[in-house]
Order: sequence, then C-alpha cells, then structure tokens
Amino acid sequence: LCEEEDHRAYRAQMPCGHTVTAQSLFKWCEKELKVEHRLHIRCGVCSAQWPFEEVTKMAMMTEEEESEADQIHFDNL
Repeated sequence: LCEEEDHRAYRAQMPCGHTVTAQSLFKWCEKELKVEHRLHIRCGVCSAQWPFEEVTKMAMMTEEEESEADQIHFDNL
C-alpha cells in the first residue's frame, strides 16, 4: 500500500492475508475515504473488501480519528 514502509515495522495481517503497517493502513484509509470518496476500504493488492471496523482497529486510530473516519464513511453513503 505504501512504497515507503519500513520493513522492520510491526505489520497487521488483514482478512485477505496481505500485511500492512498501521501507518500505511491509516494513510490508505484516509485516501480511500477522503480523496476517492469510497464507501468500502479494499486491499490495494487484491481488491478484497476489508471490514471498516477492522481497518480502524488495525490502523490503530485514536477515538477521535475513528470518529472522524466513521463520519466520512457515513457521508460517503
């Protein structure tokens, strides 16, 4: 998802089996919701749909960030 990922960083395994760092997942989520105005967050490798709740958890969002992402997600409906 992100070319600049530190390969030593902790990586989360997503439901499709691909792995991402929390930082790259946060940026990907932000891009998909804010820039692309997507309703669903999908894997950048295989296009599998990821559960929104899992994305916010794996991206290690604060309550405030999660609330903002949730509002943007709702607005994209």
